Amino acid sequence: MNQVFKLVWSRSLGMLVPVPEVSRAVGHGGRRLSARARRAMQSMGLGALAVMAPVPAVALPQGGSVAAGTASISTNASTLTVNQTSSKAIINWQNFSVGAGESVNFRQPGASSVALNRVLGNNPSQIFGHLTANGQIFLINPNGIVFGPGAQVDVGGLVASTLDIANQDFLAGNYQFSGVSTASVVNYGKIKAFNGGYV
Repeated sequence: MNQVFKLVWSRSLGMLVPVPEVSRAVGHGGRRLSARARRAMQSMGLGALAVMAPVPAVALPQGGSVAAGTASISTNASTLTVNQTSSKAIINWQNFSVGAGESVNFRQPGASSVALNRVLGNNPSQIFGHLTANGQIFLINPNGIVFGPGAQVDVGGLVASTLDIANQDFLAGNYQFSGVSTASVVNYGKIKAFNGGYV
């Protein structure tokens, strides 16, 4: 089941937070959600704490499985590292989010290397920490992708999409995306591509 959300500004947190699409904003400096919005959040499994604590309560990317190419995944405290040794790699994830204070680092053979990261789970990707790569990163999530305030992305190239790409097309360099997702890719962070890279 896809989860539909929107971003609203939280004065108490000083940042955008995702809330259910059915919730209403409270004007005049109010800081509480309506009872209807709280019930909607609880039914989505977000709970009322989602607006009381910074959004990136999510863990590092989880459930990574290499589907093509050669790569290894290791986690040390608040850092996840992907060591990619092939020029192209495909990794399927159950969740790909990066909380504030967390880092995901891709170590790739070179600037022309590409890692396709496909999210198979039902949650949007919430990037609030650091994402670095010396090569190119594709992040595919049909549930949506949010680069939140505080997100710092420093890569050779970045493609963030809610549409998918077939494995064989990616491996052949045919970067044609397709699908029916109506979710969005939203950026409130800092994204930098070096050495003439792209976003």
